Amino acid sequence: MRMPSPFRTSLPAVAALALLLPPTVHLSAGADQAADVVAHARAALGGDGALSKVQALRVTGAVRRVAGEREIDGTLEVDLQRPDKYLQVETMNPMGDLTMTTKTGFNGDRLITSSEQHGGAPGMVFRMGGRPEDAAGQARMVRGLHGDFNRDLVAWLIELPAGGDSRFTYVGRAESPDGSQADAIDATGPDGFTVRLYLDAKSGRPLMASWRGPSRQIRVMTQRGPRPEGGRTMPPPPPNGAPPEADIQLFFSDYHRVDGLQFPFHISRSENGNTIEEWTIKKVEVNPTFPADLFAAK
Repeated sequence: MRMPSPFRTSLPAVAALALLLPPTVHLSAGADQAADVVAHARAALGGDGALSKVQALRVTGAVRRVAGEREIDGTLEVDLQRPDKYLQVETMNPMGDLTMTTKTGFNGDRLITSSEQHGGAPGMVFRMGGRPEDAAGQARMVRGLHGDFNRDLVAWLIELPAGGDSRFTYVGRAESPDGSQADAIDATGPDGFTVRLYLDAKSGRPLMASWRGPSRQIRVMTQRGPRPEGGRTMPPPPPNGAPPEADIQLFFSDYHRVDGLQFPFHISRSENGNTIEEWTIKKVEVNPTFPADLFAAK
């Protein structure tokens, strides 16, 4: 099912920018141009001084997602603490009175995952992904989450991943059919990290990020059996290997000022041209105080 998108006008225009850029960089002044574009973007988001003070973020809001043939709604909380702590907590309502709460993240190289569900028909289990049982699958999941963490830093703070191999490279400027212009820069880092960021040429704010990586489209499974009392932990998923690769795009809009910084309050995710996920941000907290056990690996 294809999710209706609020980007019916702006999303095609922004996405078209990706098709109008050169496939390779042929700019002798690429490093200088990248520095100029990055400086413009960081100034637009609040300036070097304010951005450099950000050590942690908490983002809360509503999420809407395609899950198989369903579209489900829920709430979302993302906690990020530099240099290497990340946690995403979702509570979804896939059907009726059934609710699911999932936690996914990492603390260094340790994976954090848990999933519980409440309500629903007797004996029904509604599974959306889960923790891989094998060590290789868990390591792959941690690497993918580290990529999400680093792309958040690039898109929200115009900040490169830690590591000596990290850099911004200027790709070029493109103009969409509606006249919008964007500067594109590639951010690269350790362990093959890469993302292309499109910045509004006038305002400097991020419009879109794109990369190729594992699909996040959710495969839904239901099963019935004896129903335990109260909340129950989800059983592990069957082994199914790595998820398929996809062309992924994130679209950023509806910027608001929070503690002197600009953050997008609407984020849409597209895979292979189909919108599969939308976040409507309600609150952003800069440098919150997290509970000591928030990132305890489980």
